[in-house]
Amino acid sequence: MKLPLRTLRQPTISIQFLLPFPAPFDLSTFLNSTQIHHRHPLVSYSLISLKGRSLYVANELGVPSYVYFASSAACLALMFHLQTLKDHQGLDVTEFANSDAELVVPGFVNSVPARVLPAVAVDKESGGSMDFLDRARGFREAKGILVNTFVELESHVINSFVDGTTPPIYTVGPLLNLQHANNQKQDSSLDVIRWLDDQPTSSVVFLCFGSAGAFHMDQIKEIAIGLENSGHRFLWTLRRPPPKDKMTLSSDYVNFNEVLPKGS
Repeated sequence: MKLPLRTLRQPTISIQFLLPFPAPFDLSTFLNSTQIHHRHPLVSYSLISLKGRSLYVANELGVPSYVYFASSAACLALMFHLQTLKDHQGLDVTEFANSDAELVVPGFVNSVPARVLPAVAVDKESGGSMDFLDRARGFREAKGILVNTFVELESHVINSFVDGTTPPIYTVGPLLNLQHANNQKQDSSLDVIRWLDDQPTSSVVFLCFGSAGAFHMDQIKEIAIGLENSGHRFLWTLRRPPPKDKMTLSSDYVNFNEVLPKGS
């Protein structure tokens, strides 16, 4: 006997995009406003990993807050570790700049040379380190952190978030833009997939430094020589740096021969 289907009426969910904030902007007043609480009852508040200060405001109002962290879980673990060194061990992390120290970071398989830490994390003069650590403190106030990764890629570091000092970590990646601007880019992407499918398992080195990651000519040359000397197959997303006088993202190269050295 078939059971009758029952139609459930689900409440409408309204998503409010708060960024960019007008200046001056009072987040507390906005979240507590009549418009939000009466026309659109607020059930949670999510933000991209910028400033953690707004998390404190949301918590004061009893609104569950979540952070979307666009970088890797390893980057998040490093942020939390440096913040712990500062707040619980009293270390001045800016002293790691140009240091030969080796850091044992929870979730990392190998120790991390202090000299390869992100420049902003050890930036004392312009306050970059202070802002870096303040964000980590704010992230701890969230009800959860959505990370653009997946367990199979970073299982070791994700399994390290179990000490109860961090919010729950939710892996929601990889988040990909599958809508191509034109057919030429789509055809190029398909060629890459076909090439990868033809390679032996675990034989390709993948280099990707993000949409803002770009290098100067001499750096590109050194990376290219290192890849060639390694003898491994590789896939490299090479980006053109923006002009020095413009605050824009990196862009695609039209001709890679302009920057890549001649291979052997």
